[in-house]
Amino acid sequence: MSPSFPFNDERCDGSVSTASGGGNNLWGITDGPAAGHSIQLNLIDDKTTDANGDTTDIYVFQSAIFMP
Repeated sequence: MSPSFPFNDERCDGSVSTASGGGNNLWGITDGPAAGHSIQLNLIDDKTTDANGDTTDIYVFQSAIFMP
């Protein structure tokens, strides 16, 4: 899995970097202006139940840490 994460702050120029990994919430940025850095995504593992009573695992984004 290689999602793209835009870096959004007041200095953002619209650049996008590609990251891979994720097994331990640590993603290595492999391409783009942030290549060579890492980002840790902190997710909350939760469950949701639909109208039919079926339960699904969901992951809710909590925070991110950029590692130079």
